[in-house]
Amino acid sequence: MHALLCLVVSGQAEREEVLAYFGGLLRTEFGNNPSDVLDDLVLHACELYSAEIIEDIRAAYERGVICEDNARSSASKNVCTTGWRQPCAA
Repeated sequence: MHALLCLVVSGQAEREEVLAYFGGLLRTEFGNNPSDVLDDLVLHACELYSAEIIEDIRAAYERGVICEDNARSSASKNVCTTGWRQPCAA
């Protein structure tokens, strides 16, 4: 997930394509099983200003598959509940 974020930031991948991929993963069986990788996916989606997939992220929290004890996940959940204001990465 981090590599995809780096590709977007460096201009080698389109932000929209990566977010579509992340959103797709959240809607598959992968997105129904708690894991550190899933936590990282949500974190990196936040860093890409993921308003397009906010409902997928909220649904993952509601399903309980994002570890809320993880400080990074807590930060991304805060963004989900308070709303998206600006991109975290450019």
